[in-house]
Amino acid sequence: MNPESTFDSLPVFLVLGASVILMVLSFEGGAFLGTAHKKKLVKEQLSQVRSLMGAGLGMLAFMLGFSFNIAQSHFEKRNEAYLVEINAINSAYLTSGLLEDQTKSSRKLLRDFVEERVKIEEAAVEGRMDDAMDGIQDGEKILEDLWEKAENLQAEFGSSATGGFAQSILTMIDANESRKHAALYNRIPPVIWIGLFFVTALAMLVMGYHAGLTGARSRVATWTLALSFSLVLMLVADLDRPKMSLFSVNHQQMLDLQESMDE
Repeated sequence: MNPESTFDSLPVFLVLGASVILMVLSFEGGAFLGTAHKKKLVKEQLSQVRSLMGAGLGMLAFMLGFSFNIAQSHFEKRNEAYLVEINAINSAYLTSGLLEDQTKSSRKLLRDFVEERVKIEEAAVEGRMDDAMDGIQDGEKILEDLWEKAENLQAEFGSSATGGFAQSILTMIDANESRKHAALYNRIPPVIWIGLFFVTALAMLVMGYHAGLTGARSRVATWTLALSFSLVLMLVADLDRPKMSLFSVNHQQMLDLQESMDE
């Protein structure tokens, strides 16, 4: 499993800086071309360029909103899978109390699983993705042991006695797969990022071209617009990756669960 995607290895503020530079350079390039063609300008051409500029900025705003919506959806799915897993672990821990002589061993496996989850979250926050991936694999081995125990208990005592425990373990397995898929694979495709930056550059190029044709330029307005669009790009990039810098999943519930299991 490779969790790295388009911007995963880049600091979010590097994404911000690169986006601002791209936009400003595109604007300046367009302004240079506009100034060079200013002498050949006719009224109809200026009207056409103005219309193209509005269309380009509108398309850029649409694509930014579309990308932000996708990234936010991924973030919400990670949160949802996290809460489902928390509830399933707690349910499995409680129902394991009905397993009589198997209660102690079952609860030890559940505590080990929660401990691995806490380690994974700490590693992800610190950017130690190799350690996080190792932790995911160790957690899946514990889930296999728990499911094997559930199968053996059902074969020995029947589903009426162990069905709640087995169902909780199955929910844990499903939640683990959902979290892994949402964090590592359910990402904004590279082709969308390429298209987004390409549309950004073209929109700023046309805007600069229009400024060059009219001879009306404001560097403050240019940098403000570039920074605004770049901030949105940075937020989208951070929301879409598992090791977020500006956003974070509240892991306190897992810590609270771990503490309650140790009592």
